[in-house]
Amino acid sequence: MPLPKSKLAQYQKYYRLELHTIREFNNGTKHHVVLMSECPAGAPRKKNSWMRLMCKCDLTFKWCMLGNPQKRTMVHTGNAYQCPTKEDARKVVCAEVRNRYHDCWAAMTLADRVLDIWQKHCAGEYMGEHNIGTLYVQDIESLLGTTPEIVNVHLGAGRNAEGEVVSQPTVEHISFPSREILDAIGELKKRKLIALNGMILVPYRESFRFPEELHRQLAYWIEAPLGWPNGEAGDCFLGELYRKIAHVTKWASGEEVFGADNIPAFTPHWRTRCKEDWLPALATLDWRLGLPEEEYDEALRALSVEQWIAWLVMIRREIRENV
Repeated sequence: MPLPKSKLAQYQKYYRLELHTIREFNNGTKHHVVLMSECPAGAPRKKNSWMRLMCKCDLTFKWCMLGNPQKRTMVHTGNAYQCPTKEDARKVVCAEVRNRYHDCWAAMTLADRVLDIWQKHCAGEYMGEHNIGTLYVQDIESLLGTTPEIVNVHLGAGRNAEGEVVSQPTVEHISFPSREILDAIGELKKRKLIALNGMILVPYRESFRFPEELHRQLAYWIEAPLGWPNGEAGDCFLGELYRKIAHVTKWASGEEVFGADNIPAFTPHWRTRCKEDWLPALATLDWRLGLPEEEYDEALRALSVEQWIAWLVMIRREIRENV
């Protein structure tokens, strides 16, 4: 076994997992990488297992007493998420997957290729994903070879509490999924086959939600003060808002407000109406939404569910009167 048995046993016991070796990768060094099948301890393996790559970086940890009350906690100290040897093994797997399904995918649209990858992932096949049991849009883009977009984010000078400059303005080059791959996923959302939670593919479930453009704008306003992009802070806020709106109104989907043509994304006409009229109308609910955008997160969080619903009823009425 290329991974230390004692450490592996501790890891499985701590996380209550069962790990079984599927395949070993050896690049000629002592830094071995292993493709593992993982499932919760005692669970039926057939329906509960996922594939993951592991190396000694995953098993580099120390024991600490943490929490209140304190308990013995495994603290990882290895480079598990940025291990170059593991990344090399992942590239080998991705190349093999591309070769295996090349002829099949060549006859498909991009959207159907994405769906095929998602279905294979859900069936337990390892498709080169970075996080166990989780398929990101970025994983699919890497596998299919579409080119990500690079967004240049200009960050102003950092200042301390006294207003003194402590860091100079910088430009961050952030990689985002391409419009091509997002449009393909948008088609699958329109067909009600998959959905997105942030950039994670999830099963489609009928539920109330805003059109994508509106969702992204509100999420941005929530995340901007935290240093956009900031994980799923905006998505979490909106997910909870959707739940509250649906609970009060019994709206089963966004189509009940925005119409079928505007879910998952606005048509050009209503996209313009949203930008020029509906979003500015939020300022009638809280005066801070008429100030610079830095103030918007607190104002949006302060709106009651009744205020959100009143705003949506106004939108619903306009759309229905103009269909």
